[in-house]
Amino acid sequence: MKKGICFEETKDGFGGIYFIYEAGGRYEKKGFRGVSHLAEHIKCKKEKIFSRELNTLCLNTNAVTGDNAVIFFCTGLEENVAKFSKKYFSCFDFEPTEKEFEAEKLIIIQEIESLLNDYTLGVSYERGMYGYGGGGGFLEDVKSVSYKDFMSFYREMLGKPSAVVFVGDKNIKKVYSHYKNYPVLESDRRKISFKMAEKPDESLYEAWSSKSTAMTILFSKTKEKSMPACQFLSMLLSDGLYSPLYRTIREEKNLVYYLGLNANSYGSGNVFEFSTETSKLGEVKDTFFDILKNFSKYVSRQDYEDYVEKTLTMIRQMKMKKNSLKYVQKEYQIDSKDVFNVFDPKDYQFSYENMEKLCKKISDRRNWKSMTHFKKRIDFTDKI
Repeated sequence: MKKGICFEETKDGFGGIYFIYEAGGRYEKKGFRGVSHLAEHIKCKKEKIFSRELNTLCLNTNAVTGDNAVIFFCTGLEENVAKFSKKYFSCFDFEPTEKEFEAEKLIIIQEIESLLNDYTLGVSYERGMYGYGGGGGFLEDVKSVSYKDFMSFYREMLGKPSAVVFVGDKNIKKVYSHYKNYPVLESDRRKISFKMAEKPDESLYEAWSSKSTAMTILFSKTKEKSMPACQFLSMLLSDGLYSPLYRTIREEKNLVYYLGLNANSYGSGNVFEFSTETSKLGEVKDTFFDILKNFSKYVSRQDYEDYVEKTLTMIRQMKMKKNSLKYVQKEYQIDSKDVFNVFDPKDYQFSYENMEKLCKKISDRRNWKSMTHFKKRIDFTDKI
């Protein structure tokens, strides 16, 4: 790792590429608390132009902001990571327009406002009580940072990675050989000294609490007996940042940070559960029901075929890892008739036409009920 680039060999069929930057909460000056996290979000933006390929290759691309590092990664089947590597490397030259910057600020603000329902952000703000923003940062700083000041920070702190780590077998080793001279940050100019205050300012936490949005859960019962079809529909609509729900509600309209859609069996039927944390609940609801009513407008046949390919790769990955499917079954209480056990793209229940049909069945918002909670999570199943 002297040059900041290394290769770690694995033999399990999986691989990954990791970019590590010296940034995060402990490198942020006053007035910039949370800008590393905003920069992390923005540096992922170029990936959206590869969304179709990411889906079909079933690659997991994501990032995390911590106290002293911002880490980006691409993981999945080793040969698929290698196949996508050239495009993945191209993402790190991305610089946002002012419009893209302002749009992502809205998402970060939504994320910060939902801090009481998210453990990681809760920890960040508890650190904030000691005068240190952590990965989440301060809401006021994120709201007030200008595009000009942000770009200066962005180019300095996320201009070059401190390390690039390749994990995999022969395919990834070829990628490593090609990029082993990739430019990385060689200096150690950002050494810091930090000392926490002896007593926290608890009034800060009370102030943040009053700004938090509550988790809202919408749910609808259906007599549809095919649980695998219901589950596949929920996955098709909400799995990943480039799914119809995220792409429309989060990326295009900038209305939320968090949302989810799940299907579960209860009694003689199934229950669809849509959950979100947002201060713009009315707009989110309207968009959600518009997606259900106009399935073909938001999910093209190509989108559907891409997700079928992704699902088949997901099942292949589960079978490759020992006990992986058993873990998923136990964690999510999946039975033998679950989608991962019976999925067959030739089966009508998983067809494009049936997905559209299911959406029409559940699109009447009069059949949906709503629950909202604040400060702590609730047991959803006990309330149905």
